[in-house]
Amino acid sequence: CRTHKIPVNYSSAIEIIANRRVVNHDVGQIIAGDSSVKYFINIAGCGYDGFVASKINRLSSQRKSNKAIYLFEVVKNLFTYRPVEVSLKVYGSLLYQGKIFSMAIANCKYNGGGMMQSPEATYNDGMLNITLIKPRNLWLIIFNLYRLFNGTITTHSMVVSSKVSAVEIECGQDNFLEADGESVMQGNFKIKILPASVLIYSGMG
Repeated sequence: CRTHKIPVNYSSAIEIIANRRVVNHDVGQIIAGDSSVKYFINIAGCGYDGFVASKINRLSSQRKSNKAIYLFEVVKNLFTYRPVEVSLKVYGSLLYQGKIFSMAIANCKYNGGGMMQSPEATYNDGMLNITLIKPRNLWLIIFNLYRLFNGTITTHSMVVSSKVSAVEIECGQDNFLEADGESVMQGNFKIKILPASVLIYSGMG
């Protein structure tokens, strides 16, 4: 909704539908180690993103889900989370190997209630944006959280950023993957972009 300027007001959102303006939108395809397939249109995340999503999804199943709980879980889990080991391959070449704090594989810029985790992502360019945050001192990460909201996160030295059409991740079962906020799996996975795969109502332009 934020990407396509769709308001949260129901009447205004219905006006956008009535105007029938649609745009072609890329889709991310996730292929798990067991060959099962999932899809997302916004952002997939692993490391801390996936870890928090797994906690929040569990609370949602118990009917304990709202914005305050989400923010509480994001902050609380900072003090218990342990960075996970991954091997990140792009086009058959090793892009990164080691521990990560968090990683977003993005089709759009925004997630988590307004965070701009992948400021260079574009929904219709046929590419995925990777934003990988290396593990650092917890207080350094906390001090730089504001960068997730002003679009400067990729300028920090603890961040690796890349634009690709496909990525392969080798990791352990301690690594959770979420897609559009839903906890989908643990362990190895591949993601590739499927260009212009769905039509989306849009309030842009």
